Amino acid sequence: MSYPQPLLLVIDLNGTLVHRPLRNQPKHIIRRPFLAQFLAHLLASFHVMIWSSARPENVHAMVGQILTPQQREQLAAVWARDTLGLSEHEYKRKVQTYKRLSQVWASEDIQRTHPDYDPRDAREGTGWSQRNTLLLDDSSIKAQAEPYNLVQISEFENKRPQKLADELAEVIGYLEEAKWYENVSAFVRAKRFRVGKGWRWDWKVGTEGYAGDGSAAN
Repeated sequence: MSYPQPLLLVIDLNGTLVHRPLRNQPKHIIRRPFLAQFLAHLLASFHVMIWSSARPENVHAMVGQILTPQQREQLAAVWARDTLGLSEHEYKRKVQTYKRLSQVWASEDIQRTHPDYDPRDAREGTGWSQRNTLLLDDSSIKAQAEPYNLVQISEFENKRPQKLADELAEVIGYLEEAKWYENVSAFVRAKRFRVGKGWRWDWKVGTEGYAGDGSAAN
């Protein structure tokens, strides 16, 4: 395209942005390196929602640790385990979950966040759809319904090589190119995100005012 289109980014928490080292302390997190810069850039350049398979109380606690109150107000939505269509039995147990973006596109509240949204106009391009939505997640299984809308990030486990790496800068570089394509699914299909494939973003560009990362939060 000759100009970038707005993109909706649907972002996972645990394993993607943060690591939860203790099962009995689900609200204790360790942030991925450069997370503050990453989130500040996304909120300034894209439309963002959080979608996690964790329970609502834990999701909101994690979001409260990685985003300021002003940044939280910018989110299109915060979804948790109660949005995944699980039975009561499944909700309480560790089961495989799936994130179907069709649920996001069917949400009137989320559609209203598209800058060109018009409830009287159902034509493609006037709201969020397969053409302008990307799921950022460490699990490809969760994205089985729309595999070509997935930007798969390596699972963050707070290992030493990960603490020294800056994968999020490569994700930014990838997203900055994706927004110039009319159909991001076609872009993903042709150019899957892979670490070390030339995608890069310089954090020195426009980083004034970014909060420091820190390495852990309680």
